[in-house]
Amino acid sequence: MSEALKGKIAIVTGGGRGLGEAICEVLTDEGVTVVVADRDYQSARAVAMRLTSRNQNILDWPLDVRDSVGIKAFVANVHARLHRIDILVNNAGVNVTADMDTLSVEEWDRILNTNLRGAFLVSKAVWPIMKAQKNGHIINTVSTASKRIISNAPAYNASKWGLAGLTQAMHVEGRQHGIKVTALNP
Repeated sequence: MSEALKGKIAIVTGGGRGLGEAICEVLTDEGVTVVVADRDYQSARAVAMRLTSRNQNILDWPLDVRDSVGIKAFVANVHARLHRIDILVNNAGVNVTADMDTLSVEEWDRILNTNLRGAFLVSKAVWPIMKAQKNGHIINTVSTASKRIISNAPAYNASKWGLAGLTQAMHVEGRQHGIKVTALNP
């Protein structure tokens, strides 16, 4: 268990499965109080229930990162309940395998709204809290698609290249307020 992480408060979006679930597991094992947030609340609940046996400080929460009003309420509730937010992992993401001919505008919007806009909205909601604390760490899951193009995924590529740029911009701005912003490229 890391003394540097023990007792920290972390939100993990897309925490109900896959990489998000694994991140929740690692943070839990390090003594972090984890808020497992996912649009699929049943998945978030299942992860939280499983991890509770390792660490009693696990919460689950329904969260759609495309819902700006819901995000504000979510962050306010987490902050009111836990009094801090030290770590945000923007991991929620979607993809559709489709080329330019078959990708619909609705699919494009869903991917960009989840992968890029969602990370912006959740970061924007926690930013004033971290700024007031003069401390915090935002981690954006950018994917290898932020470095090289994946075939048949124009919206996913655009969202991850955009998220890499957003990460760099937030890093520059956050530094002066004690907020670290990094990219996770699994």
